[in-house]
Amino acid sequence: MIKISALIISLAAVGLTSQESSPEVEHETSPPPAIDIAGHMLSVARAGKGDIVYDLGSANAEVALTAAQDFGSRGVWVFNDSEVIDKKKEIAAQSGIIDWIRFVQADPAEADFSDATVLTVHGVPGVEMHLRPRLIDELRPGTRVVTLGIDMGAWQPDSQVDIQGHTIKLHIVPANVTGMWHWVQPRSTNEVTLRVRQRYQNVEAALDQLETSLHISDIYLHGSRLGFTLRDAKGRLAAGYHGIVQGNTIKGQIYGPTGTTSWRARRDPSTMGSILGTHMVKDSSEVR
Repeated sequence: MIKISALIISLAAVGLTSQESSPEVEHETSPPPAIDIAGHMLSVARAGKGDIVYDLGSANAEVALTAAQDFGSRGVWVFNDSEVIDKKKEIAAQSGIIDWIRFVQADPAEADFSDATVLTVHGVPGVEMHLRPRLIDELRPGTRVVTLGIDMGAWQPDSQVDIQGHTIKLHIVPANVTGMWHWVQPRSTNEVTLRVRQRYQNVEAALDQLETSLHISDIYLHGSRLGFTLRDAKGRLAAGYHGIVQGNTIKGQIYGPTGTTSWRARRDPSTMGSILGTHMVKDSSEVR
């Protein structure tokens, strides 16, 4: 028994010595995975089949390539270096998506992008103020403009997300709904006039020739979709108007307690103004 106890003590001592003398194991730290900025930008835009995605300012065509490869969209990469474009064409060909991407050699700030349904801007410092009026004037209402680390000034984003220190903003190009819109109320001969002022997607309006007890609320403009509700003095819903703006015409529906009917309004073209104006309607007396 004494010999066995001595052996156990001896083995324990050997074990302690071994643990004390063994070197510490160094664990290599793997670098964090790369952030898929292009994928996040396209997800924010909800890009998909049928979209034409313009990639402005991307030095490696990542948005155009990702749009074609992962989102089923057609990509257009605008860059001003022919040698870099040729290299990216080779990559697109090797990936089997060359037919889904158009490569345009041009200054991204001066390129024609009027057929875009999604347009991404990043990596072009200072160009946003030059681009902003062009985006408003040349893109169709409803076009999604996605920016990375860029401030569009007075044109506030419709939404934004922060991805590990990167701010991605979504701007929906608004239709121009400024001016005076006219229509005849259902089951009536009374013509109504809607007077609208606008600053980008922010809209304020007032109605002429309508019951004074009703007022406009919940007005919104999302791309080419315009809507508002009429409520009485107690806040009860009298009617809801929802339509699509097509030039000088709005086509949609009126929803009310008695049912739904069609809505068609026309604008006097001579009353249309700029959506970049600095003055918004304060109350209905300003527009009467």
